[in-house]
Amino acid sequence: KKSKRRGIESNCMILAAKDNNNLGIILTDAPEGTTINFESVEYDNTNEIKIKEFAKVKFNSNGNEVFCNNKKLTAENFKIFPDKKVQGEVG
Repeated sequence: KKSKRRGIESNCMILAAKDNNNLGIILTDAPEGTTINFESVEYDNTNEIKIKEFAKVKFNSNGNEVFCNNKKLTAENFKIFPDKKVQGEVG
């Protein structure tokens, strides 16, 4: 859901995976506006998560994909992946 950051409306966010020595931005080849979901979880596309609730969600990277509670983060048929194949916590 859209939110304000430092008084400016934000329509996106940047996530990165980190390990002890590296930081890798989470990337996708999906076009702007593509719905992001969790694998095998059905959504009705009527609700958006608020930033305060999203901040409570724990993500991690295996170096090739991003997961939450062992469910892969998906963008329809497009890839979501960490730059530099960083394995670790995503935030």
